[in-house]
Amino acid sequence: MKTMLAAACLLGLLPSTFAGDQATGRGYVFDPDPLSSTRAHYGDPGYVNRHGQDSPQLKAARVRVPLPGLGKDIDGRYQLVGPWAHCLAATDYDSCPHETAPVFEYTRDYPAFAAVNAYFHIDRMMRYVNRTLGLDIHPYQYAGGVRYDPHGLRVVDPKDGKTRTEANARYAREEGRIQFGGGSAHGAVSDEPDSPDFAEDGLVVIHELGHGLHDWVTHGAPSAYEYEGLGEGVGDYFAAGYVRDHGRWRPGDPEYRQVAVWAGEKRASDWNIGRRYPEDVVNAGNEAHVAGQYWSSCNMVARDAIGGPAMDRAMLVGLAMTGTHTRQDQAAQAVLKAAEALRYTPQQLDGIRRAYTESCGYGIAGLPPPAEIGGAPPGRQMGCDYLLDLDAADPQWTASVQLKDGDDGKDLRLELDWTPLSRLRLGGPAIEMAWPRLSPGRASWNLMPLAGIAGAGRKIILSYTRDDGRIRSQPVTLCLEGKRHSLPAPYFAASPFVGRLAVDVGNYVNAAGALRVQLEDNRLPGEPSTAGELQLAIVDPQSRRTVHQYHASFRQDHRMPGQQVPVFRIDIPYAHIGPYSGKLLQLSYRIGDARSPAATYPIIGRMASPGLLPAAFANIDHPNAEEIGAGAKIGHLQPGDEVSLHWEMAGRPAIVVARTYSGPADGQLQFAAPPLATNHVTRWDRAIYAYSRLRAYYEIRRQGRTLLSPSQDLMVLISRVPVSTSRRSP
Repeated sequence: MKTMLAAACLLGLLPSTFAGDQATGRGYVFDPDPLSSTRAHYGDPGYVNRHGQDSPQLKAARVRVPLPGLGKDIDGRYQLVGPWAHCLAATDYDSCPHETAPVFEYTRDYPAFAAVNAYFHIDRMMRYVNRTLGLDIHPYQYAGGVRYDPHGLRVVDPKDGKTRTEANARYAREEGRIQFGGGSAHGAVSDEPDSPDFAEDGLVVIHELGHGLHDWVTHGAPSAYEYEGLGEGVGDYFAAGYVRDHGRWRPGDPEYRQVAVWAGEKRASDWNIGRRYPEDVVNAGNEAHVAGQYWSSCNMVARDAIGGPAMDRAMLVGLAMTGTHTRQDQAAQAVLKAAEALRYTPQQLDGIRRAYTESCGYGIAGLPPPAEIGGAPPGRQMGCDYLLDLDAADPQWTASVQLKDGDDGKDLRLELDWTPLSRLRLGGPAIEMAWPRLSPGRASWNLMPLAGIAGAGRKIILSYTRDDGRIRSQPVTLCLEGKRHSLPAPYFAASPFVGRLAVDVGNYVNAAGALRVQLEDNRLPGEPSTAGELQLAIVDPQSRRTVHQYHASFRQDHRMPGQQVPVFRIDIPYAHIGPYSGKLLQLSYRIGDARSPAATYPIIGRMASPGLLPAAFANIDHPNAEEIGAGAKIGHLQPGDEVSLHWEMAGRPAIVVARTYSGPADGQLQFAAPPLATNHVTRWDRAIYAYSRLRAYYEIRRQGRTLLSPSQDLMVLISRVPVSTSRRSP
């Protein structure tokens, strides 16, 4: 309950006020679209697109509405730029009209009609979210109203000079801008010539704005496209609620449970009926639009039960507790948790719970309680259960789980999600992991290094699993702040065999024999400086004296491609780490004036002998049992070498096989692999994966000297078993 009450500060959110409201104009729009406002059907007389042409029926379907907050351009003309919506045409200036009087009354065959329509719906929805619901939600990419381009998908083809457009609409997350396309109207060539302008359909506008709201409440970490279509479902949910609130369809009409009928694409808002979760919730490619219908449909059941404003508010606050890898069932738990924190009535909570567990198969009832967070105060902003201050002098942040008598906690796994780094799983003592620490009646994890890696301005969504991932706890959200250390701490991929954030000098971290460190520039776009410096220090743990230092420079043009923020990978030569087993490795970096906190990792293991390579296998990148079963090769041997190959599997005694090489110089020996035993089980993508964590290294006795090879650490896939925990929705 503490974590739920921690989010109760959301009740203190005040609606924003703006001094920039200049004039209230007026204009014609479809509200929300020409079909749902008139209860007409596409194909009825006059209710067809005909390449953007007008008709008496479509002219009559327009509604004159107020356009509040209009500003003026540098020439003193009124424009569709206000505190909540901002028409910004990047490709076609005529798309955003300018008038001497604040009157924007057009017919739908005029190009600027789409701009007025989008302005009205974005403005109304943003005022509803911020003022009616009392949630302070704005784009983080810029200040001011939501930017949109009513014909933003129009481009001029350099080959023939023709203007081409796409019958689509999209939210561009990098820019925080909504772009609309359409058919062949206004001189454009389209992939679907008779498609209406998508900005004419208020439901399309709200669907794309829903993507923006999802992005803004998660601070740039909405659920990835492939994760069960959650993002598409969020957009469909807000569009479905919008047409219920502003359209004229009745519960008996088929269109009452559909979205975006004027734009030509129909989505169902009762798609949960007769379908299972997760089997029917596909999550690949364009099927995300299909999968998302389950999320929107389930939440529309809850919206019908408790009312639009209450469910919309719980939805947005709950989404603020989600991240890039959030599935639908996890998001459902977050929404319910938000409703509890907002102190909804028992009847309202029951309405949401019944929608999720009876009308749908999310199965959130009876989940274990969230982990208890120690050493951190409650969060102060939306979607934050706790605050972690990275500038704190001596923080001691922990996550812990209470254990009942007879519970050894060996199946516990701590699961964290943040962005843009990938999900990291830390296991329990069943596989000899460094976490959790077990004490009578309690298991706990140290969150210190993980908070630094996530970095200021990020959030960590934390839960724990049991029974090989079949049981997952309620999530808890940790928000990280810090001005002095504004960059995330350096991060490296620790050995899966070691199972903790420690540098093992006996293990080749990469093929070059170097420690590969990942650095990140998460400053705001446009900040100066394209260069940085990595700083390494080797520290004696007893005296705290620095015994070795190393510096490495990096530039912006060396960053990893395809990343939303600049990410750099720096190789630290083995000579700067190998001789220092038993010491501490401290890593930090700077980019311009921004600095990261120092991340401290223990250095463990025995340093390998120079010149020796690790044992060779058929495949070391996600190998299966058959590939490892082919055995290991040890090369570059000399006659008379006494070779001892060590096989170690977590949780089992080591197996040592000794042979003497008697062949020609620079020869090799082949060693058979031992029987593999499962020592790590995890759940991922609706399946249980069984692995053997395996380490192999060898010693050579040569001319009275003992040479030690680097170790080769492997995660060997033993089996994959699909699982289902679903139940059929009625």
